[in-house]
Amino acid sequence: MIFCRVCGYGPISEEVKVCPVCGTAVVDKAFSGTRTLSIMSLASGTVLQNGKYRIEDVIIQGGFSFTYSATQTMLDSRVAIKELFALGATRQGSVVIFDGDSSESIGEFLNEGRILARLNHPGIVKVLDFFEENNTAYLIMEFLEGESLSLLINRVGKVSEGEALSYIKQVAQALKVVHDAGLLHQDVKPDNLILTKQGRIVIVDFGSARQFIAEKTGNYDRIVTPGFAPLEQYGQRVRRGPYTDVYSLCANFYTLIKGFPPAPAPDRLQTLKELDLSEINPKIAKIISKGLEVNVNNRIKSMDEFLSMIEGIEDQSIKIEKPALKENLLQQDEITNLNSEKSIIRKDKIYEKDDSIDIENLDIDHEDPKLVFELGLKYLIGFGVVRDFDAAFKYFREASQKGSVDAKYHLGLMYLHGQGTSQDDKMAFKYFKEASENGNPDAMYRLGWMYEYGRGASQDDKMAFKYFRESSQKGSVDAKYHLGLMCLHGQGTSQDDKMAFKYFKEASENGNPDAMYRLGWMYEYGRGTSQDDKMAKYWYEKSKELGNIDSKNKLEHFLPEFHSKKSGGNFFGKLFKSLFGG
Repeated sequence: MIFCRVCGYGPISEEVKVCPVCGTAVVDKAFSGTRTLSIMSLASGTVLQNGKYRIEDVIIQGGFSFTYSATQTMLDSRVAIKELFALGATRQGSVVIFDGDSSESIGEFLNEGRILARLNHPGIVKVLDFFEENNTAYLIMEFLEGESLSLLINRVGKVSEGEALSYIKQVAQALKVVHDAGLLHQDVKPDNLILTKQGRIVIVDFGSARQFIAEKTGNYDRIVTPGFAPLEQYGQRVRRGPYTDVYSLCANFYTLIKGFPPAPAPDRLQTLKELDLSEINPKIAKIISKGLEVNVNNRIKSMDEFLSMIEGIEDQSIKIEKPALKENLLQQDEITNLNSEKSIIRKDKIYEKDDSIDIENLDIDHEDPKLVFELGLKYLIGFGVVRDFDAAFKYFREASQKGSVDAKYHLGLMYLHGQGTSQDDKMAFKYFKEASENGNPDAMYRLGWMYEYGRGASQDDKMAFKYFRESSQKGSVDAKYHLGLMCLHGQGTSQDDKMAFKYFKEASENGNPDAMYRLGWMYEYGRGTSQDDKMAKYWYEKSKELGNIDSKNKLEHFLPEFHSKKSGGNFFGKLFKSLFGG
């Protein structure tokens, strides 16, 4: 069952190479977050370089390339292979047929390999080889086991400030190496940042990287990812420098903490609306704000300056002035509510080290699994103690052995993320299953997710659907959203637009912004309901208010004047000249 990854039209016959509605190359299950399969990718078993490399599977389809998992046959080692496959291209056997002259595209693609070969840092993807074959070009790269930060954000919503700080610091250290080599990345975004299973953040996709000369105006390609690109990237003959990547880095910092990206730079300039940093620790907010200055003259100038500001925070005890239950491993609702009168956890603050209480000497009944669980939760979140995942894991395990279902669920989370213990999908699956069997709806949702993605168990859409449905029946809004996706695409159940509409509507009415976007989309295209632009716009607006960037893009379709207001050449011409030169 194949559906268009852009407009959602479908089902589409496997013989059709492009969507008949929007012209996008056809892929399978693109909306569900599962592996994308294109009929124009290389077949499994295809060999390159006279048998040196063997294609195993497609792992990513981008706008201009395929990325495959593959085997280096002589060493029997796993590698990733990126193949240039531009829009409009077709394939005859293994040979790529481009729509026009391909020499410039191939040259730029191989230049990405040359750039990466010059850079040596654990935070930069390693290129092992590059070559031309099949009338196109290939990059052979290290295989990274993990997920992009965009998938992480889609999955968990947002991360804690400490976790975000750790990730962003790693990216900054890698970008410093890029800048010291006289290069700019120019497309630092969650899609291009991979979190490995070892906790390492690796920058990938240097296709937009270019040389720069400090303080000089140059001709640049117009490379823009709204929300992550600074204003200078919207022009071509402008000054760019390390501060260009600083803006993108701080946009990622903001996104990790808030769960959605900042408004595009031109929008921020037009509206003069300040970023909402009210819930972020003031010291971190100050860095993000300075890094996201639209005017380069007021922005953090270099990665050295950024790292110095970060280190200044790390040297101090940071008191997080925000609701404690937002400092969690996953989504805010994944930490069990504590309302017991016997709770030992102070809910009104997160303590600094100096004013923490001596929890080990408190008179706690270790035979009470609820109190032991709450003790683990205290260490997990950092209530009255220095945050300590090892201690949290210890108490969760103790409470689990005494029968606490909530503790089993949280053990599953800790195994899933490798916090307080080694990352272990099978152990995460085990504890989620035990908690599910005892009626925990969040564990049922997680179990469905693990079946959907083949984590800790064989991939099984039918089992995923089963657990999402059970979780949904107990009130899980995220499960309702996933059920909507599965009904929409016929995953684990019969394809059924009306049921998809039903689940998206239920999830939307309970505040899920992704479901609101999907509901708007179904109204727009008349899927599962009568076509209704007014209702589509209503749900896109509701979703946008909650930070969904896809809804913002959709609203431009309904509000064409949005573009005309921002396209005044005189305004931007004067602006770029005054801010960036040219």
